[in-house]
Amino acid sequence: MKLSLYTFADEAFVPGIAALINSARRHGFSGRIVVGSPEPLSISNRPLEGVEFHALGPNGYWPGNRKAELLLKHPSDICVFLDADIIINSASFFARLEEWAEMAPVVAVTNLISSIDYRRFNWAKRLGRPARPQHWPDRYYHAGLLACNFARDHLLLEQWDSLIRSTLAAPGALWTDTDFPLSDQDVLNALLQDWDEIGR
Repeated sequence: MKLSLYTFADEAFVPGIAALINSARRHGFSGRIVVGSPEPLSISNRPLEGVEFHALGPNGYWPGNRKAELLLKHPSDICVFLDADIIINSASFFARLEEWAEMAPVVAVTNLISSIDYRRFNWAKRLGRPARPQHWPDRYYHAGLLACNFARDHLLLEQWDSLIRSTLAAPGALWTDTDFPLSDQDVLNALLQDWDEIGR
């Protein structure tokens, strides 16, 4: 399997990290697993086959805002980021995800937000981009699942990471920014609404 699995969390989410890893292995995932955190985790000194722990150090941002940073600092050819509160329950999930990621970036759609919703105009304004409601999608993406081909999609990751740092005041935790209440996820959607490759 060429696909590598990533997650990022702090010590409070260690049970979730363990559940994610266990569920992935139980359903046949044999690839590299990369666990990022701001500080070393209590489980990082226990050798786990195929699991790498990377403490990126504190940077002032809430852990949810550091997903792209982890992928950029420890890349893999084909990678999937999953939030540490996700449980895998299908043996075919990773094989299908790997196949899809070879074709295009994979992001989960959680709901719909109209292309003329006020949030989209606020996102564009904050990012310094023109209002283009006729171009904007009606899909709202979840930042807890992102699969990509690093060589093809690294620019998407770089821009997401850069926009988090330039748009959100640290720590940028959930519900602290009026325009980006879901912080990393809203910034990702602000980026993707003007990303020309999406929808092709």
